[in-house]
Amino acid sequence: MADLISAEMSSLALLESDTKKRIQDARNLLAELDFFLAIACSEKKFDINNAKAFRSRIITEIRNLEKLSSSRVTDQDRIKLDSSNLSFFEAIWNVAKQSAGVTGIRSHLTANYTIKCDIVAEGGSKLIKVLTISEKRLLYEMAAQGWHWDDPDSDSETESDEEHGREKDDDLPELSLFKIARALIDQVKDTRVRYRRPRLVLTLTRLREGSVSAIDTILTKIRSMGVEIVCGNNLPPPISIQDALSTMLYDDTERLTKTLNVDCTLLLALVSDITNSVVQEKPSFNRALKRQLEIEAKEQLLLNVLGPIIKDRKLVCSYEAAKTMRDITEFIGTPTERARLETIMAKPEDKRSQKEVQNAFQQYSCYHISDSWNFPIEIWDDVAIDDPRLPEFASEAVSGFNPVTKSVFLNGWAHGITTITSNKGAVCALQRDVEAARQSNEEVGPEVWFCKTSRSLMAKEKDRRDASSQKALE
Repeated sequence: MADLISAEMSSLALLESDTKKRIQDARNLLAELDFFLAIACSEKKFDINNAKAFRSRIITEIRNLEKLSSSRVTDQDRIKLDSSNLSFFEAIWNVAKQSAGVTGIRSHLTANYTIKCDIVAEGGSKLIKVLTISEKRLLYEMAAQGWHWDDPDSDSETESDEEHGREKDDDLPELSLFKIARALIDQVKDTRVRYRRPRLVLTLTRLREGSVSAIDTILTKIRSMGVEIVCGNNLPPPISIQDALSTMLYDDTERLTKTLNVDCTLLLALVSDITNSVVQEKPSFNRALKRQLEIEAKEQLLLNVLGPIIKDRKLVCSYEAAKTMRDITEFIGTPTERARLETIMAKPEDKRSQKEVQNAFQQYSCYHISDSWNFPIEIWDDVAIDDPRLPEFASEAVSGFNPVTKSVFLNGWAHGITTITSNKGAVCALQRDVEAARQSNEEVGPEVWFCKTSRSLMAKEKDRRDASSQKALE
């Protein structure tokens, strides 16, 4: 009896120790997540909402574990401890730390679509589902479904299906792995990120590829469906958040070309008084203008958004975009906005040096104009719709745009350079129209970088109420 009591006490002591360890592990996980979120959100490289549910689940897990620790440990607590989700959350976080350009954790890809996954990586072009199913559990599922593959490396799997009088494909969805793979495929069938379907990855942290031949056959079948597989024995060892941070942070400027095609919305932003000076609010300002002033006070678009984008890159625009900008600025622009536009737009046979243009622009801006900003902006001839550099479907893809927007997209498309714009409506329409017009998934539209914020011209006092000229660009 004494031995039984001693053994029971020892068992409960181990359980209590295990509970305390899990509490500390959960706290460490939360601390690493908060470290990532603090930096990523401050640099505007992550939306806190895209990890809110994951963070809440971790906090709930900590509270549940603390409740177990605060009272006398019993045998019932073993069941509660075994049902803890902490190991699953840790698996997700470890995979996230090995991923590049993370923009969502246990969230959705919401670029006009809702895709449920565990990790949104590479800016949305890679979706990862993490599973902690064990070999034992998977083999049990296979046996329960009548999968008897003594030699999966041969053709015996086909013989087994015929032997049981069932079609092979009819059996596939009954296994949880196939159901999950099919669900992912169905979710992304209409999803496009920069004109392409996202890559789908199943990360199976507790499976070892090459360990059980029957399981390897399952993995091969899933790969043939178009889903990538990463097993636990192929995962790199866990790393600290400090080592992972630079890779995890998403930088959507890395894909920008060395020459940028600037559209009218960002030409407006470059010359606007709002962007280049401290504007004192007046009662006559409309609500939209007041809102832009509030955003600019926090954001400083020229320094913190556009400046890093245009740094060390050549800037160009289409002839139609330059003409439209001059017309708008001449019509409603303030004297300083007109002066900035004339300063940074290249002129025929322009003899000014880059430094001369920068110095001239500096006179009209309260911010330091960097030597790395390559002014003036070159004006390129408009691209004809039958230009041989364009794909055949380009004409149909841009047919719904006004002449200005059409010239902008064709300019970037034909020259193979990134178009930068804050015209969200045009970007969404372009993606939709390219998808409808192209003949295959291999064909893509022009590369576009979208700036999430915009600026209008201050406009002369008498024209401020009439913003129709600027709205025409949208």
